Amino acid sequence: MSEIMGKTSRLLPPLVRKGLIVAGVMLLLLVALAMVDGLVADRMSARQEAISTVQGSVGGPQTTGGVILTVPVVTKRTVEKRVKLFEDDPNDSRFVKERRVEEQTTLLHVLPDSLKTHVALKVKKKRSGLYEVPTYDAIVTLSGEFSSRDLAELRRVEVDREVRLAEATITVLGSEARTLRAVKEFKLAGEALDLQTGAYAGYSGPAVRPAAELLKTGQRIPFRITLELVGSTALMTLPLARATETTIESDWPHPKFLGAQSPGEEHTDGNGFKATWSTLGLSRSFGQFWYGDQVSKELSAQQALAEAAIGVEQYQPADVYQRNYRAVHYAVLVIALTLLAFFIWEHAGRKPLHGMHYLFVGLALAVFYVLLLALSEHLLFGVAYLIAAVALVLLVSIYLAGVAKSRVQGAVVGGGLAGLYATLYLILISEDYALLMGATLLFAVLAAVMLITRRFDWASLGKRPDAA
Repeated sequence: MSEIMGKTSRLLPPLVRKGLIVAGVMLLLLVALAMVDGLVADRMSARQEAISTVQGSVGGPQTTGGVILTVPVVTKRTVEKRVKLFEDDPNDSRFVKERRVEEQTTLLHVLPDSLKTHVALKVKKKRSGLYEVPTYDAIVTLSGEFSSRDLAELRRVEVDREVRLAEATITVLGSEARTLRAVKEFKLAGEALDLQTGAYAGYSGPAVRPAAELLKTGQRIPFRITLELVGSTALMTLPLARATETTIESDWPHPKFLGAQSPGEEHTDGNGFKATWSTLGLSRSFGQFWYGDQVSKELSAQQALAEAAIGVEQYQPADVYQRNYRAVHYAVLVIALTLLAFFIWEHAGRKPLHGMHYLFVGLALAVFYVLLLALSEHLLFGVAYLIAAVALVLLVSIYLAGVAKSRVQGAVVGGGLAGLYATLYLILISEDYALLMGATLLFAVLAAVMLITRRFDWASLGKRPDAA
């Protein structure tokens, strides 16, 4: 076998043999990078478990702020039914007509005429093991009124129709009742009422029973409600009124706005954000009142409310694991460019390198990503990247200075690596321009290699004796 390999080696040009060696090293490094990629995925999975743990204790994304008036409406109808005169006598076929009154109760749901929602979010990070998860305390203030024109449906007189005003409720709809910490205020027409629990379309929350006389008068019914909530990740509000103004402000500097409508006004800086939405009832897929659990024949109330929600997510731009994930996916490019540069440096500068030299340098480049992941779990990503990059550059520079027996050449290699990893860092921290910067880097390096080697006589290089 060794004889066959020796003959094959002699038949191949030295440059081709070295190229195959470098390609073999690259394949081994791809296996190592796949293992590093799996390690990053495992750490991301562990972080997701930590998020789930935190959400289990303080609550996850939630929706709140929908104020709705619900009133039972009973309709009566008289039905006739043929009944056997003597049911016990099978031979008697005589029937009589029997009349009875049937009652059917449906719930009438009425939305406010106007609604102002103000949400003050104070974000704090809760630790679970190594991981930090953004959570929030929220003060939600709701003010508005039910108008006489919307309440007119309650006062509509119709034969065999009874509106049970005494059983009416006004409810603040929320997706997670357990995250409600306090109801600081719940007033109708300036009067505080006893609280109870209400629910509708998969939502629940605090509710009150307005006085029947208040609904009979046909006058507007103003309300003011203040809730204290906790949660994590995101907070949505329900702009359920003919005209709604929603304001959310927070000390979190990275908002990601969600829902059916983007804010009309937005201000974001390093101290937080403030966003305001103005929503009209005309932009909804349902009206000011409806009966039952369907806002229309095609649309359920639960689906309609979910589609109408607006809010914000406490977005974490390019967090530690996202950046490590992206770094590993740039690793193939970085390692390939580095080994290509060494290949050209070896043959252009007549500095023979053995295949083991390529392997050790490649392993150092791969271990960089493991070191970066481990350090970034305990330090700021920028600091972790600096430490890992400096350690790598020093190691490779000292190693190649010894191989080439030249400190100057080791320093030149180190300078090139430092520039490459500085550029990689800029790509990793960039959100919007990462693809552009990566494509520019690839083109620039390819152009540099082509220009540097444009006068190379590759045929002559191939005839040089190979030290490997």
